[in-house]
Amino acid sequence: MAAPAPTALGLRAGIPSCVVSFVFDQFYWGERIAELGVGPRPIRHRNLTVDRLKEAIRLSVNNAQMRHNAAELGHKLRAENGIENATHIIRRILKERRAA
Repeated sequence: MAAPAPTALGLRAGIPSCVVSFVFDQFYWGERIAELGVGPRPIRHRNLTVDRLKEAIRLSVNNAQMRHNAAELGHKLRAENGIENATHIIRRILKERRAA
């Protein structure tokens, strides 16, 4: 089994996440984190500067609403049994396909 992505670990920990997107789904998750209010807008790697990263970290540390949102989401993620939920969904889909 692969290790969880750093983004997933940050969300599960309930702390705001700063995403510097390089490839693949990092662009999506960076935007999603901002939409959920659990982290600042992502920084594309080609736009990364010390000042931009410093501002993203400052916002994550000092924004009480963002910290609250991240803590609340982290609590929900830790309470969820993702493997069990996924297993139920897959079994339901397979059962529906067999019945069709």
